[in-house]
Amino acid sequence: MKKSAGVIIISIISLAAMGVFFFITGNRTRQDDTDKYQTVAWINSIPVAKGEAQLFQQTGTANEDYKEAVEELVWYKILQNELMEQGKLEDISYESFLEKLEIENTSRLKKKENGEVLYGPVQYTEKVYYEYLQETYETIWIESATVEPSEEELKKLYEEDETLYQTFGEVTFLYLSFEEDNYIKEELEQLRSEIEKAVTDGKDFNKIVAELQLEDVYDERTFTEQDLSTPDVTEYPEISQIVYTLEENEVSELIDLGNQGLIFYCQERKQGIRTPFEECKDALEEIYKENYLAKKTEEERSSAVITYVEDKK
Repeated sequence: MKKSAGVIIISIISLAAMGVFFFITGNRTRQDDTDKYQTVAWINSIPVAKGEAQLFQQTGTANEDYKEAVEELVWYKILQNELMEQGKLEDISYESFLEKLEIENTSRLKKKENGEVLYGPVQYTEKVYYEYLQETYETIWIESATVEPSEEELKKLYEEDETLYQTFGEVTFLYLSFEEDNYIKEELEQLRSEIEKAVTDGKDFNKIVAELQLEDVYDERTFTEQDLSTPDVTEYPEISQIVYTLEENEVSELIDLGNQGLIFYCQERKQGIRTPFEECKDALEEIYKENYLAKKTEEERSSAVITYVEDKK
């Protein structure tokens, strides 16, 4: 059966309309993709692409407001540029980053399909992979840094931070423990103040406990290095803090756990063994470089010159 001329004409018009639609929408998609590569700012003359800035845009920020995002990118781009100048990176453009991401995700997907061991996500998001690469770049920078600290500088670092390569030792507390149905917070705060004043005046903690008739809520606990990873320490930040910081003959603040109130008195703190300087010089050099990197990061951020596209219009 033959189609009428009218049907044929309508079909041609429909096809033409569809062609125009696909041309327009396809063009828009290509335009959107191209927009990602447009420069929105320069950090010390290093271009920042729109898509790159969008990775660090805060939720609720106006679509074209990239200032906070670009400020977040300062160290990222300066470090990338420095490694490129050293010949350790070939291309630091956003296009290059997306190519790396595609290669990585394709490789990870194949590994999963082949049943190979895969560490991390099956597919990286742009933001996660960008930050992962930055950590890798910082490691490369530290390993290749020309910063060579003198022995005096390493000794200064070792001596100024007594916690470096120092084992915990142990700390012994005398403490008062009040159950939920046995205390009012305000009254315990007042009791703690009285105990602290008595200790400051030179009274023995055990005598204070006896005078206040607190033997029923009194106990003793010693924390060693092995205890540091137990829930008693890791699950309670307030207790963790006093385990590490409360000095001998000091009384803690009231620790209110909701169903329990605690007052600690530090009876004795024994320092652990510290690794001798000569045995940790290499490790101290790495710490020195990391500290140098942190300092350099702040300096670069504070001195960076940022120019936005709209400023040039």
